[in-house]
Amino acid sequence: MEDIRFYGWDTLRYYWFVMQNHFVGWSWQISVAYTIVCCCIIALLILGLVFSFRVYRRNRHLKHQARVDEKYSDTFRQILMSDTMSASSMLELLKRCDNEDEDGVKEEAEYFIPILVSIRTDLTELAYFPNLQMLATVSGVREYCEKSLLENHDVFNTLQMMAMLQLVVSEGRLANYVNHRDYDTRLMARLCFIVCGINDPYKFLMDDIEENSSSMYTMMLHYIFAWMKAQNKKMPNFITLANNLKNQDAASFMINEVGYFGTDEEKSEIPTFLTSKSYKCRESAIKSVHLVNSEATYDRLMKMYPEQIEETKREIIKALSVPKNNKYNEFFKEAYENSPSKDTKEIALKCLYDNNKEGRYQFVLLQQKTTDPELATLMQKIDSIGALQMIYELH
Repeated sequence: MEDIRFYGWDTLRYYWFVMQNHFVGWSWQISVAYTIVCCCIIALLILGLVFSFRVYRRNRHLKHQARVDEKYSDTFRQILMSDTMSASSMLELLKRCDNEDEDGVKEEAEYFIPILVSIRTDLTELAYFPNLQMLATVSGVREYCEKSLLENHDVFNTLQMMAMLQLVVSEGRLANYVNHRDYDTRLMARLCFIVCGINDPYKFLMDDIEENSSSMYTMMLHYIFAWMKAQNKKMPNFITLANNLKNQDAASFMINEVGYFGTDEEKSEIPTFLTSKSYKCRESAIKSVHLVNSEATYDRLMKMYPEQIEETKREIIKALSVPKNNKYNEFFKEAYENSPSKDTKEIALKCLYDNNKEGRYQFVLLQQKTTDPELATLMQKIDSIGALQMIYELH
């Protein structure tokens, strides 16, 4: 029998006719079910191939990341922890890690980002690395970030990394994202704008913190303020912001920031918030009164104490324990005796014990008089902790 050969579209038509004839004589229900099963099998095979390919790519990426970490991590840390270095010195150190030229080093820029983020996470107490901006340029990280923003590739992660590292790029690269339709992308771009902005870096700050005062946002904002302060750059007027913000969590955050980054004039205005309608603002002001260190302010705290809720009362007791003054021992004693809250009693006793020798003597007298077993146990615990602290200080 002569072979039949198909060419071009005839091959597809042949298989189409085979499939059509395959279902001849079947009921439509069976034909539909059979077709669905075949489609599911084909879809499962395609998904399996796609999934396998993605796993392969991810594993390859992780292996390469591990190799880059091993070669460059110590050098990056050495550069960031050193005094100011020149670009040529940094480049020489990076070349030695893998015997690469400058272009070869920059090809690994994508893999350098996790190294920088890891070091930043480990050293959160350091607000400013003097070599970071130059290292980002030499290693190609800055160029990689700008390219990602320009090409709209992995934008949110890029902006998040830039905000965490306080990486300075051109304002123009952020122009498309400071008013982006996606809320998270827009918020992260505006955080980066504070670092990169020249004329008006706090242009969006009030609106953003009014909308979002989450712990993650305020934490990143705090680190950015610390970087700005270390760079001697212009800081926002925290007191003015606190007075104008309707979001009380945000206003409270701004009052707290005065203690870290505010001017002497701003610190002197902290007592104005002691009578704020918002208890959160009052608590923030109470926590920060030690910056003012004014006897009149401490006296004011004692006068306003009876009118406050228990949480605010505890903050007042803690604030009055800072000066270590004998005149507050009687206040701590009364707070302990008159408060219905166990937590407030504990803080009052602890502050009385730590205040000075006179305070410790008053504590011992209270300890001898108490008949409540629960309070006696509490006092014994405070006394034991204090004794351990004294032993530690002596050694």
